[in-house]
Amino acid sequence: MSGVLPPERSPVQKWIRTNQGVGVLLTACLLAYLTFLQFSPWVHEELRDGFTLGFFPVTGVVFMLLCTVSLILDRNRNERIRELDEMRWVWFLFSIVVLVGCGAYFYLILEIGYLLVSPFFLFVFVYFLGLRPWSSALIAGAVTAVLVYGLFKLIGIDLPPGILPF
Repeated sequence: MSGVLPPERSPVQKWIRTNQGVGVLLTACLLAYLTFLQFSPWVHEELRDGFTLGFFPVTGVVFMLLCTVSLILDRNRNERIRELDEMRWVWFLFSIVVLVGCGAYFYLILEIGYLLVSPFFLFVFVYFLGLRPWSSALIAGAVTAVLVYGLFKLIGIDLPPGILPF
């Protein structure tokens, strides 16, 4: 050990790693998302059964808000989770990269097609989740994509064909 102590965290850095701090951050994100949904025209389109198209997404966000508010108000709100103390910004950036990757995946499915994009996407994620060797991850990605495509075809749902003729 070098004898150098890690820098002391500020009160804000300590608070943000408590249940209450996490709850406040998640509540703010969910409120921003709920606001976005409310200003999206598709959310308010009425379907033939009387529900609006955004009923389930909005309901899901409201239920998540209830959970995050409970983090802010419950009796364990000042407890700190050990894993959050050890968390580094690199992990947060990794989760942002994963979200961007998912967005790119959905965009590419529409442009290129499910069967051409999904095996590669599934290979990458299965490999990063720990399936080794890479050949096993490649086979798992391809087989899973084909099975999902077949099951959807079986129940009458067409996944985006993209540039493929079928």
